[in-house]
Amino acid sequence: MADLREADLTGADLTGAHLREAKLVEADLRKASLRHADLKEAVLCGAVIEGTDFGDASLNETIVRTDYGAFPPPLITDLSRAQNLTQIQVDTMRGDTGTILPEGLHHPAHWPDPKPPGSPGRESEPDATSTAPRGSSSIRAKVQERPVAELRHALKASYPETAVLAEYIVGQIQNEIAAHRVTAIPNDAAALSNYNAKLNFLNETLIAVQRLHEAIPVAEHDQKVTPEETRRIKEILIDIAGKIDLAVRYLDNDTGTYGNLWKIGLIGACSSLLGCFGIPVTLGAPIAAGVVSASTFRFIVERRRGPRPPHR
Repeated sequence: MADLREADLTGADLTGAHLREAKLVEADLRKASLRHADLKEAVLCGAVIEGTDFGDASLNETIVRTDYGAFPPPLITDLSRAQNLTQIQVDTMRGDTGTILPEGLHHPAHWPDPKPPGSPGRESEPDATSTAPRGSSSIRAKVQERPVAELRHALKASYPETAVLAEYIVGQIQNEIAAHRVTAIPNDAAALSNYNAKLNFLNETLIAVQRLHEAIPVAEHDQKVTPEETRRIKEILIDIAGKIDLAVRYLDNDTGTYGNLWKIGLIGACSSLLGCFGIPVTLGAPIAAGVVSASTFRFIVERRRGPRPPHR
């Protein structure tokens, strides 16, 4: 674990460098090349990023959130001038809505708002600059740890039902969005915020599942899924797993309102997708099926089971 706090790395060629868990807090990375570098769980809070090349860098769990130290002001991570940073990379990072992103990229739905000292939930957030090891039992972490080769094997074994299931879930999320839109829009500010939060979360999850469906190759019987295709699928699965973690947190905290049944259904449906890739999802309470609102549909959440054919 390299300690590079406030290091002057201007113009440094760090192509392919192993910087896993490196502390790069307030480091000067202007014009540096981090192409193909491994920055998993590295800390970039407050780093100077201008013309920094992140092309094909591994940014899983890289910490870029707002860091409140012992003295003001907080360290804000400004990625607006980063080069070759993609939405897929951003989706795997650990940031918040205070993180500044390049034009055309957006904050992932699971990124929280910054938490100043003393705010609710602050005590549960790990210290971004801490050198203590960080354990995680999140579903997202399970997907990140899964080797690409295992995902390739699982996809070959479950194809084409994985694609069919993804397409089915896309349709059901669209149905839930449509049902939510016909609900009366509340006048109360807090209720309106919750109304929009549910809609935004459903839309973010819909996009993630659509991306997965599009990324699954339309394979012939003897066609092989390439490692590059599988790596892209893995990044999308990490995003979907993050959505599951967030929905579980909503259930635990009883937040997001508009009922819990839709959250249970979304958790179950997305978990069944992970099951197609051999990734078991163990939740605090077993979920055999989820009803996503009383008036819409039922998700069957059995491992690698797709939709039932329509009755004729």
